[in-house]
Amino acid sequence: MGGYAPEGLLESAGKIMERCNQQGMRLPYILCFISPNGSILAARVSLDQPNPIILAESVGTGGFRLPMTVVVVDQTNQSIRATIVADGKITYH
Repeated sequence: MGGYAPEGLLESAGKIMERCNQQGMRLPYILCFISPNGSILAARVSLDQPNPIILAESVGTGGFRLPMTVVVVDQTNQSIRATIVADGKITYH
């Protein structure tokens, strides 16, 4: 997400993936970041790739904004949804 991402977003994504691991979700994960201004990013995260693979990206005016919804789906179709707010707090739904 480079310069488009709010500060701390990668750290928040890491925490969300930790939660996925704790819930027994299985890699690879498809992560979707959805911003209220229409910015989206979809990426595949797996153990056999050192970096996420960007599957789709569309950045609206102003880049990614918070609050942001993050949806993660694993290889068994288990999913988790979270919201990241401006102070970095993560709420799971």
